[in-house]
Amino acid sequence: AIILSIIIPFTSTLSPTKNDLIKGVNTIFFAEIVSSTIIQLLDPVGHFKRHFLAPRAKTQESMNKCFEGTNYELAERYTSATKLIFLAFFYNSIYPAIFFLAAFALFINYTVDKFSIMRTWKRAPKIGKEVSEFSRKYFLSSAVIALAVVSSYFWSGFPYDNLCEQSTIAWNGTNTNYIGDHSITYNDTLVENNLTLGSIIDDALHSYSIDKSVFKGDIVYQFCNQNLWSKPGAFPALPRYQTEGEEWMTNEQEVVTSLFGWTSIIIVVFVVLSFVYQFLFLSIRSLFWSSYKPVGDDQHIDYSTLDAVAAYIPQIKSPVYTYPLIACDIAGNAEVLLSWTDPDRDYDYYQLSKDVRKILGPKEEFNHHFAF
Repeated sequence: AIILSIIIPFTSTLSPTKNDLIKGVNTIFFAEIVSSTIIQLLDPVGHFKRHFLAPRAKTQESMNKCFEGTNYELAERYTSATKLIFLAFFYNSIYPAIFFLAAFALFINYTVDKFSIMRTWKRAPKIGKEVSEFSRKYFLSSAVIALAVVSSYFWSGFPYDNLCEQSTIAWNGTNTNYIGDHSITYNDTLVENNLTLGSIIDDALHSYSIDKSVFKGDIVYQFCNQNLWSKPGAFPALPRYQTEGEEWMTNEQEVVTSLFGWTSIIIVVFVVLSFVYQFLFLSIRSLFWSSYKPVGDDQHIDYSTLDAVAAYIPQIKSPVYTYPLIACDIAGNAEVLLSWTDPDRDYDYYQLSKDVRKILGPKEEFNHHFAF
């Protein structure tokens, strides 16, 4: 979002060219809705493994690896959703329809991710709610700041042409030489952008011409910088930062810009105070008061009586083996705490402690490195 607003010229924000800011934003949403969705649904790498590599695998272990599915990260999926929300908040003032695009893109992402989790993606490890809480508290709060601050600057920049009224021809005795009919010829760069409709285009010369007429009383414009982002100290975006003699805002635009500017200050202060509260107050309070809250009710079922139990056992994922390698000694019936079972091999096959003893010998000093 930020890169687009930097690399695209200010006057191309709302221009009818193919390189304007709105078309760039549409390209991002097109990629999220169509391109990445098609690639995710087709799953070319997964199909290649299952239908080409698996039948040619030399061992059962290698063939099982081909059917595991595609790896995915939950944090990456949160990043994708947050990006869409941030884009919608960033450009909403100049492109209100972006909210509908973002809602549709989020719906497509949710539906396709649900299908992928059930059908094509590899089973992910169980994690808590920390990722979602962090995203909600900080990333979405930052998006709200962008919504308030950026909207005020976008409202101040209308009409995005860097032109201000200077005078009228023949009313003040200046610029009378321009009265009459004129033919303007543009080079091939403007031909590619198709800036003007109804112009006469000469493909052989890679140029086109426009006929214009200037009459008495026509308004004369001068250059004025309408981009408050480029003016040092222009925060918040307020009408008072217009250069004297180069005012371009209408009365209604000044009212709206002022409302957005002062509202952005209130939102920024509120969000920053909430960040300070999260980082300082809650951190200090946790040193003196317990923050633990039980979830659910006591079911009066002993842990040892459960048919299937699971506990933390150090394990290492390997791209060679279907099941993880066990990084501790699970002697003493500790294998009941594992959440997986290999139907073809016992747990000793995956114990790294057995490999160490086999390679280095049964030395007593190695035992404490694999204690459970």
